[in-house]
Formats: sequence, C-alpha cells, structure tokens
Amino acid sequence: MGAEPSQGTRGSKLRSNIGWWLGALSAGVGILAFFLTRCESKAPSFSDWKGKVNAICEQEGPQITNKIEETRSALIALDKPNPTQSELDSAAVKHRNVGAAFSHLVGSWRGLEQPDEHKGDIEQMYSAGQRVSDAYYNTAAALAANEHTIAYFQAHLDEGKKLAIEVRSLDLDQCEMLIGAPEDWDVTLSGAGSAGV
Repeated sequence: MGAEPSQGTRGSKLRSNIGWWLGALSAGVGILAFFLTRCESKAPSFSDWKGKVNAICEQEGPQITNKIEETRSALIALDKPNPTQSELDSAAVKHRNVGAAFSHLVGSWRGLEQPDEHKGDIEQMYSAGQRVSDAYYNTAAALAANEHTIAYFQAHLDEGKKLAIEVRSLDLDQCEMLIGAPEDWDVTLSGAGSAGV
C-alpha cells in the first residue's frame, strides 16, 4: 500500500491547481478582450457623420442654388404661347444641370462612411435625393421633346418634399437650408401643361 499524502502536500497541490485555473481564466479574459476591441465597429458616430453631410451641403449648396435659379429663369422664358425649340432646349439643359448637381450631391453623401445608427433613414435620404435628380432629368427630356406637362413639375415638388422630410428626420440643418423645409414644397400646380408654371 502506498503512503497517504501529507496534509501539506494536498494543500500545496490545491493551491497550485487554483493558481493554474486563475491564470488560465485571466488569459482567456485577456484574449476575449483583445478580440472584442478588434471587432469593435470603426464606423463614425452619427454626430460625426451629420457634421460631414452638413459640410457637403454647405459646400455644394451655392452651386446647386445657382443652377436652380437658372432653371427658374429658363422656365419664365417659356411662359408664352409658343416657346421656340431653342428656348425649350435651353430649359432642358438647365434642368439636366440641376439633375447632375443633385446626383453629385447624393454621390458625395454616399462617399462618406455611414454610422451604424440610422442606416435605414440614411438610405432613404440617399434614395430621395436620387429621385429629385431623376425628376430633373425626366423634365429635361420632356422639355427637349416639347412634351412637358404639369406632371413633370409636380414630380419635382413631390420628390423635393420627400427629400426635405428625410433631411429633417436626420436633423441635417445645413442640408435643410439647401433643400428647404417639407412645408416649402407644399405647392400644387394646375394648368393644361404650360412649362412656364
């Protein structure tokens, strides 16, 4: 028969095992902490993203505003019974320019890294901005073909209001200064199809 281990040896082994388990547990916690910090999102905060989007609107705003004013002037020139094809083409070019400016604005927004928050709302804003651009392109094509109707101009208003709603929901104050408030777009056009409306 073997000798019974002494009480001191058993206590020593127990302390050794506890020490080993504590060391292993500490190492596991350290490894877990390492991986958690590595997997942490590198996306910007919503506040940082808002600041960058507002800066883009502030930077591109004057150019877009000027192009919209040029479009309005071209439409005023069409407010007569029989506008010339040259006048229609000029108005079409001005509308394409606004469409391109909005497309560029949306592209600049999309170029930013998105925050993890409000992803759905942000995508809705991008889509609304692209639809505003599309409305201007569609009107440009209709003007060039002398097929313009109130429906094209009403589409500007409808899509502009949707974009304004998205901008406001994300609290983008500089963009709201550019796009306008949703209530600014509450205009209903009527008429037989004059482009001068």
